[in-house]
Amino acid sequence: MGTGHRQDQCQYLENGPPGLKKELTSALHEVHHNRRGTERKGLRIEQDNGHVQIDLNIKPLSSQRALKDLYMVVFIEVDAAKKPVSSSSKSGRKKTLHTSIEGIELELQTSRSNLQTTTEEFETTAEELKSTNEELQSTNEELQSTNEELETSKEELQSLNEESITVTPNSRAASKS
Repeated sequence: MGTGHRQDQCQYLENGPPGLKKELTSALHEVHHNRRGTERKGLRIEQDNGHVQIDLNIKPLSSQRALKDLYMVVFIEVDAAKKPVSSSSKSGRKKTLHTSIEGIELELQTSRSNLQTTTEEFETTAEELKSTNEELQSTNEELQSTNEELETSKEELQSLNEESITVTPNSRAASKS
């Protein structure tokens, strides 16, 4: 990402909602790399002695060069803030447990999705590096061939130069006779 925005981004990530740094960093990287929006669903962040489930949407603002590193980041609260449930309420505990399990399952799904995205990016990068390496090897071979041709030309020029030196004194001697 652009160095001008990197400082602001890092400052926001450090001071942003607890538990969101990894997801936000990953999503911003994905949007920057792919130049299209992304969405993360079911993220859990800490808030007021509990957790809130949110969806995260990030979109690039413009494809114009001047605005290329600007992104719109939207946090959407999925459910209302969870209030502490009375410990005497058996159904409340089951509901809280069920909600916690759903949250964990969503986190797992999100982690799997992030892993898949990272794996695909890694594979793409590996293919690009392999292609670049092949191009560099080809260029190196061409340069070696050119170098050999230059060495041959140099040897021929040295040989011609030596011949012209030996011929020149002999031709002067022959012309004096």
